[in-house]
Amino acid sequence: MIAENEPQDDRCEDRTELLTAGGLARRLKVSLRQVRKLHSKALLPAPVMLGRSMRWRGPEVGKWIGAGCPNREAWEKQLESVRIGE
Repeated sequence: MIAENEPQDDRCEDRTELLTAGGLARRLKVSLRQVRKLHSKALLPAPVMLGRSMRWRGPEVGKWIGAGCPNREAWEKQLESVRIGE
């Protein structure tokens, strides 16, 4: 996550936006409670763990939405097939 007041380093290639559960809820336009339910039922992409904190990759969430919001297992299979095809 890039803070607005941090100097921008153009050499850094990966500027992935990481969403908190609250940020994900706002992006999906659902409640925080609904995000927790979806996560517990494996209906969201797998989060990145930062210590005990969960974060979701913003670009991955966008692609997941574009793919029709498949469950985690189906989404990971789609990602794997893309990696194999590269």
